[in-house]
Amino acid sequence: MRIQATHSSRNKWPLIVSLSITVGLSLFAIPSHATVDWDEGFEYAGATVNDMNNAMDTVWGSSCAGNSSIMAPTTQALSGGGPAPHSGSKMLRETFRGHQAINGQPATPGYQSCWKDRNLNAPTTSTLYSRFWFYLPSSFVLDATVTKMTLHPAYAGDSYTSMWWTMLWGNPQLEVGVQKSWSPPSLGDQTENIYGGTIPRDQWVCIETRLTYATPGQQNGIVQAWIDGVQNINRSNVWMDQTGQQSVFRTVRLYVQDGMGTIYYDDYAVSRDARIGCNGSPTPSDTTPPATPSGFTAR
Repeated sequence: MRIQATHSSRNKWPLIVSLSITVGLSLFAIPSHATVDWDEGFEYAGATVNDMNNAMDTVWGSSCAGNSSIMAPTTQALSGGGPAPHSGSKMLRETFRGHQAINGQPATPGYQSCWKDRNLNAPTTSTLYSRFWFYLPSSFVLDATVTKMTLHPAYAGDSYTSMWWTMLWGNPQLEVGVQKSWSPPSLGDQTENIYGGTIPRDQWVCIETRLTYATPGQQNGIVQAWIDGVQNINRSNVWMDQTGQQSVFRTVRLYVQDGMGTIYYDDYAVSRDARIGCNGSPTPSDTTPPATPSGFTAR
């Protein structure tokens, strides 16, 4: 009898442990997916490229025409070709016309620095997450100083800290320039360059970013970045703004400035509360408690 009792108690332990784990997990809320503010696939309709661009311009403000254009497979042959869209049937092509000679190539006549802006639907947050797919051809010539990609938030004067996602010094390396009013006050105006990972060429690359404004007067701004899901920037001690400045993200700005050639964007999304992820539209996290373990017999 003693041996049987000991054997029975041992058989009960797996069930007890499993039930305890099940109850414990049910008490914890599993984080929900990101609340996406907008997800831009550049799928604008129109009989011609101009029609598509005009449709886009009703959503995105633009500083000059001609540098950015909707690209669909049916129009690529007319504009020198390009990659297939990352998803859907269209993407955004941006044409850079260098302002100075680069690697023996002369500056392109008609050089312009251009931007496209899209406002957040609810610009009341001090945190901004972004996810965009980016295609950098091997034929693109990076500027020896800086090639600008996208700006968070749109520049709104010197009273705002602006975060410029760029590639510096002729290298295809993701970098964010945190343009500040001070950092700290004793240092005066300056931009802190925070370097990330290398952007592969000739393929679609998923770039994710997270920015959180510093508390006025404190060195606690957050800058994070991921390339194809691998984190390569993780800072939580960045000086950003000074007391009294308004630190709210309002706009995303796509920049065309410095460099030669074309680059492409697709599936550009923003969120105010969590990473969006690279695998298409975000899917809700599984909040169903685990099933009660089966296959155990209490003796």
